[in-house]
Amino acid sequence: MDWYGGPVSHNIHQFLYGTLMWAVLTERAVLGMLSMLFLLDYENQQRTAEGVYASRTGRTLRHCKVLVGITWALALYLLLATVTLGIFLLFWDWSGVWDVSASSQFNYIIDLFYPRPFFTWTDFTAGGYLAAAVGLGGLLTAMFALLAAVYGTLVSNVYLSALVLTLLLCGGAAAQALCAQAGLWMGYALLTFQPVNIWLYINGWFTKLGLNAFILWRETVGTGLSLAVCGLGTALALRYFGRKDMMI
Repeated sequence: MDWYGGPVSHNIHQFLYGTLMWAVLTERAVLGMLSMLFLLDYENQQRTAEGVYASRTGRTLRHCKVLVGITWALALYLLLATVTLGIFLLFWDWSGVWDVSASSQFNYIIDLFYPRPFFTWTDFTAGGYLAAAVGLGGLLTAMFALLAAVYGTLVSNVYLSALVLTLLLCGGAAAQALCAQAGLWMGYALLTFQPVNIWLYINGWFTKLGLNAFILWRETVGTGLSLAVCGLGTALALRYFGRKDMMI
């Protein structure tokens, strides 16, 4: 029965998360992936790869680059989120909103063209929900950077690795739509855990997402699984790169 923003609760909440935070996460994810690919392909661009990677020390340089790439992506994400939210709060006074429940009597979300109450899986205040969304966005940004690290390590050409990465992310969303049309609901359910699906529904994180979530806390579980898979994939890709022969 909390007030939140009263009759404008839905519009404010959807603008903040469905538009503003979605744009912040999109920009940081894209720039994070491009930065990671640039770092990992720098020696190839400068035509120094053969000399650098001929030694064991030169090959371990990629481990440092992955760490730097993740740190850079997270730092830019936090900087942009801080500046963007700071400007938002200059126009919207939240001094009396931070401690009210995000699951307000006035808040709702549109699901399959129909409104439903905005009920979170646990009780979030407006401030707590914002902090949780920013935190999960940071984890998702790190995951996208790790995904770029996998392809940047395995594919020697930066343009080809960027193309493969784009096809993978876009192809996952297309595959989910095709599974729904074909009635392959098991495949559809598994594809709801992919990072693109989590990113698309940031405005409904920590709530029931209808056909876009088959378990509780789907966005949190999906992000954790994606981080684990991409982290393992990065470790294996770096190990492969450290052992492969260099053509001099």
